[in-house]
Amino acid sequence: GQRMQQCRTSALDEVHHTRGMAGIDELVQECGDPRTVGATLACGTLDGVCWPEWIVAVGQEFGSTTAVSRCINGFLTALSSERCGEVIRDVLEIGASSRWDVSKYARFLTLARPERNTWKSLEALGDEVEKAYWSTLQLFHWAGDEDLEYVLEHLLSVGRPRTALRCCQFALESTPPNVLFEALLRYLEGQESDSKGPDSWHLAEILRRLEESEQVEESMVIGLEFRLFPGLAHGHESCAQALLSAVASDPRLFAELVSLAFKPS
Repeated sequence: GQRMQQCRTSALDEVHHTRGMAGIDELVQECGDPRTVGATLACGTLDGVCWPEWIVAVGQEFGSTTAVSRCINGFLTALSSERCGEVIRDVLEIGASSRWDVSKYARFLTLARPERNTWKSLEALGDEVEKAYWSTLQLFHWAGDEDLEYVLEHLLSVGRPRTALRCCQFALESTPPNVLFEALLRYLEGQESDSKGPDSWHLAEILRRLEESEQVEESMVIGLEFRLFPGLAHGHESCAQALLSAVASDPRLFAELVSLAFKPS
């Protein structure tokens, strides 16, 4: 709680007082939780530190797995949105004068909170940096409804349907059905095949959302369910209601689907 935070801040103040930023940098490399160090730095009051210059100096290439990058991530995400925007602006100005390449800009921005202020800075850097950012940003479950559609559309624009489906799987009611449909089509096309796709339970929930919304043409939903049916394991097959109802009422459709499934290559 608050006392723990005070202890951490006091410890960092002592390190900085006795060894300067070199001591802080060594602590980041040696400790087991550099992200907490960064968050504590953001809440502290170290004298004479220009944080944008420090970020550029220690961040180097901003590799996502390095201790320094995890520390910078903790630092940026602990700042207020306004203060974080100011730090980002100053870092990007240094980057411009140092002629950073597209990927370096993108790697740095992925360390900040994925939010409107960050994206405003991102958009100012141009389409290539935007594409690199959305291609590398690590997202899991999107918390809250705000900006969800914006995030999903950008993930789909760079061919990341599996990440998009994972982001929205706990917010399906807030996800536009047309976006879900597009994500599933791209998933079936094999885009982002190196990433984990939705499990059978979440796949069934996504199909239920599409059916209940009645915003996607039924024939398109039926075709989608037919292609996804093998993934509806562990008792979730019954969730493909549009497909099962159509097949039960129209034997010719069943024959047509079977012939498509076993069509010679």
